[in-house]
Amino acid sequence: MTDTSSKDVLRSTIVMFLFVGLVGIWMGGCETQDQKVEKLIQQLKEDNDWHAAEALGSIGEGAVDTVPALIQALKDQNSKVCLNVARAH
Repeated sequence: MTDTSSKDVLRSTIVMFLFVGLVGIWMGGCETQDQKVEKLIQQLKEDNDWHAAEALGSIGEGAVDTVPALIQALKDQNSKVCLNVARAH
């Protein structure tokens, strides 16, 4: 193999790995609205995350399916969870 040929193979290999990596990153970030809402509800329940409540509130009509879960979370024994659910308006 010549020096130029080795460089071409190396360059092609690097480009391929970068492409595969970028596609993987892109695909990993492609959550559906339902997946995002479910993740936010879990954060709200488990982490008492008021940011999750705010995010759910900002989704608006797209979060209509979360109403049953939010109602259930209002019954939580942790008053902070209840407060955060109330913020998701």
